[in-house]
Amino acid sequence: MNRKGSHGPWCPSKIVGNWNWLHDGSNVNGDLTLNSDFSVSHKNGWKGIMWKALSAQEYEIIFNDVKHKMIFDGKTTLTLSEPARNPKSIAQKIN
Repeated sequence: MNRKGSHGPWCPSKIVGNWNWLHDGSNVNGDLTLNSDFSVSHKNGWKGIMWKALSAQEYEIIFNDVKHKMIFDGKTTLTLSEPARNPKSIAQKIN
């Protein structure tokens, strides 16, 4: 069981860094920085922010007081699985 700030055995360095947020899956409308201390930085004024690994590919990122369950492709994209949206929101790694 992962607690706040716990990653279990999953903490790929690829997940730490700067990400563009695309709420509609196509257009950048925000940013996230996933920090190695499990916090999330941003420029949008969102609150309630932290992240943790649920598995090697699945992450929970909390910002704007919403839990976002994201699936990591292992490269440069996180795709929202919960809450369900159509089209799905994504985050794209920018460095």
